[in-house]
Amino acid sequence: MDLYTDGACSGNPGPGGWAYILVSEAGTETMTRSGAFSNTTNNKMEIQAAIEALHDVPSNIPVKIISDSQLLVRTMKGEWKKHTNYKQWLELEELTKDRQVEWEWRKRNSNEYMEKVDKAAHNHAKSK
Repeated sequence: MDLYTDGACSGNPGPGGWAYILVSEAGTETMTRSGAFSNTTNNKMEIQAAIEALHDVPSNIPVKIISDSQLLVRTMKGEWKKHTNYKQWLELEELTKDRQVEWEWRKRNSNEYMEKVDKAAHNHAKSK
């Protein structure tokens, strides 16, 4: 299953939004969700999108998390060190430790699912 995630912020810090779409092997959107925070940063929202998705998807389902955030992907692959947002990183590590998770970076709006999560995250950031 592919999990497309994105986070956005209007100002940095400022109101922010996150979104994800779970896509089945057959290319069907099986789960979508998004939300907002009133005072946050873009990086926090990128991490939060992955956290929310992993909370909602059963742990026995292998997932590939696809994000336009190099911070998220490269940190979770162990290529970059965590410098801030330690509480979120710890939660994300806990959610991934006993499940099969692959991380993939893709350019912003590189396909229809990336466009949808980008739009949802930005809409939530603007709504706060």
